[in-house]
Order: sequence, then C-alpha cells, then structure tokens
Amino acid sequence: MKKPLPNIAKKYYLSKMQRLVALCAELQIAAGHGTFFLSCRDAGALIDEDFRKVSTWFKKLEFDGVLKRVSTGKLSSHKANEYRFLEVTK
Repeated sequence: MKKPLPNIAKKYYLSKMQRLVALCAELQIAAGHGTFFLSCRDAGALIDEDFRKVSTWFKKLEFDGVLKRVSTGKLSSHKANEYRFLEVTK
C-alpha cells in the first residue's frame, strides 16, 4: 500500500520533486526529533533523477522553508548534508 504524499509535497508540480519531499518526510519520521543525512547522489538514485538536479531541488526546499540544512557535507570526506524537515513554507 502506497502512502499518500505529505500535503507540502503537493505544492510542487514535478512528481520526482514530490517524491523527494516525501522521502525527506519519511527520513524525518525515522529520525524523530533529530536530523537525517541525505546526499544528492543517494536521493537522486532513490527517486531516479540526476544528482545535479536534485541539488537544485534541495536548495529550493531550503529556500521554501521545507528543509533546514544543519550541516554541509563534503564529497571528498564522503559526508552527506544533514537536514531537518520543517514542513513549513513561506
């Protein structure tokens, strides 16, 4: 059984971006009140989208107040960005 999209995901018209929002929401549920780590490459693989496009979507979600980046990872150190899903829009 498929879970319905979070309401905030419906704001975005691209289905893969909606899936990214849903993925972040699920990761936040799993993290509880903590944070979660997610790289553009891993997210892209999970939603079947190029990581460069996913990177721009993460920036959009941050700008819209859906996500807050807690720490910035580095490809060279194999660390993903750390996020908190806020579920709030401007």
